[in-house]
Amino acid sequence: MLGLTVNQNKVASSSSDGKVFIWSLTQGTKPIQNHSLHKDAVKSVKWCPWKIHLLASGGGKNDHTIILWNS
Repeated sequence: MLGLTVNQNKVASSSSDGKVFIWSLTQGTKPIQNHSLHKDAVKSVKWCPWKIHLLASGGGKNDHTIILWNS
C-alpha cells in the first residue's frame, strides 16, 4: 500500500499496481469501490476537505496524472 487517507466514514488506499480502493468504515471488510485508470503506481490519495465524496489520486513516475473520483 502506498497511500492512505480517511474522511468521515470512508478510507481510500492506493497501490503499486495503479489501483485505488475506497473502503467503508461501516460496511464490512471488502472495498466498496475499486478504480484502475492509473498506468503506474498511485503514489498519493487525498479526500477533498470541502466535498467529502471527492477523492484525488496522483500517479507515479510513468503516469504523471491526477484523477478525481466521486465516491
